[in-house]
Amino acid sequence: MAKWFLPLLYLAVGLTTAGTLATALAAELLSRRQEHDVLEGLGHPLLGLDHFLALILVGLWAGRLRGKALRVIPASLLTGMALGFLLAAPRSLAPVEPVIELAMLAASVGLAGAALMPLRLSLPQSTSLMVLLGVLHGCTDRVEAGRAQESLFVLGYLATAALLLALGVGVGLASPPAPGGRSTPA
Repeated sequence: MAKWFLPLLYLAVGLTTAGTLATALAAELLSRRQEHDVLEGLGHPLLGLDHFLALILVGLWAGRLRGKALRVIPASLLTGMALGFLLAAPRSLAPVEPVIELAMLAASVGLAGAALMPLRLSLPQSTSLMVLLGVLHGCTDRVEAGRAQESLFVLGYLATAALLLALGVGVGLASPPAPGGRSTPA
């Protein structure tokens, strides 16, 4: 086992604990409002451990790959999320949302593997994967937005997602580069 694996595992446990506490705080704050709008959007990525971990893991993966991946992978995911949110008609996906959520859970497991193990995808393949996952995620989140004013919800949602991605990139840069990744950021 690589000597960096245990510190990375401890960091993942710490981030999970922090995410759980942030989720509890966000849920408490949001439960006090009738119309959530920006606050709901800001809290949405924090409310589900799957959201929180997936965003951290994508950032971690990009950080370990280094080079252009530092910018391209997180930007691809955010772009896909925005596109999915814009493309989905409200409530049109409600009947198939559980299937999409299961696919997102499977994707999170795959992202954990990509972030922690040597997964070799080209940058165009990684970009395509992130856009696809982002579109699926954005579509389901449009359904979950509910009564919130959608433009304000999506702004808050993307802002928190970007912060979590940046946190993951920072963790990735602090860890050893992925096999095939660059040793210094470009």
